[in-house]
Amino acid sequence: MTILLSILLISASQAKELVFNYNWENTPSIEICPDANVKEEKIKEAIEFWKSEGLNINVKNIKLVEACNPNSRNVIQIMGDRDVKTYEYAATVIDWYYYGSKDKNTVYYINRAKVQIPEETQDKIIFHEIGHAFGLGHSHHEVMYAYH
Repeated sequence: MTILLSILLISASQAKELVFNYNWENTPSIEICPDANVKEEKIKEAIEFWKSEGLNINVKNIKLVEACNPNSRNVIQIMGDRDVKTYEYAATVIDWYYYGSKDKNTVYYINRAKVQIPEETQDKIIFHEIGHAFGLGHSHHEVMYAYH
């Protein structure tokens, strides 16, 4: 019984584990591209979800744009499923950089996050991809688990 209880407690603590692969050095804006399949309200809901999970999220603003510039910096761009492979639910691509030489202590910073979400995507997947845009990697967290 004690072993089972210990296993359950360890599993519960791992479920909330969040792993950061990247950090924002500067506060990003969020741009919603013309082909985006996600509304501003859903982006705000995702931000509130991650805040409730303990992330310290700062965003300059959320704005609809006439075009998403691939050379923009300090931005999370929300767009349709332009490059999503047929076997993926959605995709987030991070443009990143670091200072100095690369080693095990290197901090990776985000220049731009490109979040691609197909139509009629479940909230959990949208929140997952927005989590990546804020720097989260896959983990045992219920939303950041690698497979949905």
